[in-house]
Amino acid sequence: SERGVSTPGIPDRMAEVLGRLQGVALPIDLWEQSVLPARVPGYSPRWLDDWVAGGSGVWVFRGENVAFYHRGIVSQLSPDLGSSQEESTRLVAETLHRSGAAFLSDLAIETGLAPSDVRKRLWELARCGLVSCDRVEVARRGEPTDDSAKALRPTLRAMRRQVTQRPEGRWQLLKWGRPTPEERAIAECSLLLERYGLAARELASMDDNLLPWRVLYEVLSRLELSGEVRRGYFVEGLSGAQFALPEAFELLIDAPSTISATVILVHSMDPANLYGAGAPFDVALLDGGTRSLLRRPGNWVALKAGRPILLVEAQGKKITALPSASREDITAAVKTLPGIFERQKDLTLRHKLTVEEWNGTPVTAGPGRELLEAAGFVRDYNGMTLYAAWR
Repeated sequence: SERGVSTPGIPDRMAEVLGRLQGVALPIDLWEQSVLPARVPGYSPRWLDDWVAGGSGVWVFRGENVAFYHRGIVSQLSPDLGSSQEESTRLVAETLHRSGAAFLSDLAIETGLAPSDVRKRLWELARCGLVSCDRVEVARRGEPTDDSAKALRPTLRAMRRQVTQRPEGRWQLLKWGRPTPEERAIAECSLLLERYGLAARELASMDDNLLPWRVLYEVLSRLELSGEVRRGYFVEGLSGAQFALPEAFELLIDAPSTISATVILVHSMDPANLYGAGAPFDVALLDGGTRSLLRRPGNWVALKAGRPILLVEAQGKKITALPSASREDITAAVKTLPGIFERQKDLTLRHKLTVEEWNGTPVTAGPGRELLEAAGFVRDYNGMTLYAAWR
């Protein structure tokens, strides 16, 4: 579940990491504040900019989220077509198809539409996953609001201002293919195997864009016959048949003892986290029952060898220590909490991180207080607080 996390890397590793995570749809802020920094030490947004601007990959909207793909695999997949398009939207798409990648200003000239209208149509196409831009900054900023769009109307002042502004990049139609069902299934099996090293029903169900498991299963069974994957029971808790890449199979066989594994902190929505709502595993609680961790912004989980040690919820206000974890592991997990400052640039967490509950009770009255104090937290009115300036 931690494939590719916390592995020493350099900027050249960007392509490898993004290749493993192709098709994963997440908020752009989560990509850049948590997911990529966890896998590419020293991550700089410029590296992602260069990866896209250099033509190696593309970003694609999936609803409000963003997915990344190597340019070459796009032709092996089908787009998720949205609703019917207005005539002006089709005009912009046809112009891109005819002329290739183009700046917004050039599209306005070719179509005869106002720049603000062209931008609106481009965003309609982007929301359908049909176009992208060679600047990631466009995805970071998101769709312009009505107020910002008004500022782009072709007044003299606006035109003079735009002369000195940096272009937002070239827009392009994504070259989605028309694969046969078999070809699409093979491509999606490849994405799943690259992402986790193995494929199973529960892992496939985490991605709404994949074909049904029964379709993928048939393809994986044929890949097994050709020796491209291994079938077995590799991960406890995953149901039915599991298929692993040969190299992943060897890693599973030769995996070191979990005792020596490092505790890492990952966002609840990170694909490395297989616990919580919509994920394969529930979380065991102190009373012997289970519950689901909500996979949403503000929630984190500390993992050791893929198993949860701490649940961190509500921007750190609530912490749950798992009963299966040793005190040593819980201590190590608490020491990872300062990493939230770097991994989530939220205004509420800019200056301090406050824990109010530990295992459902006030943190100042339970065992969590001592552990947090050892990690630099101090008692305050609401609970135990770690100040960013003290780190």
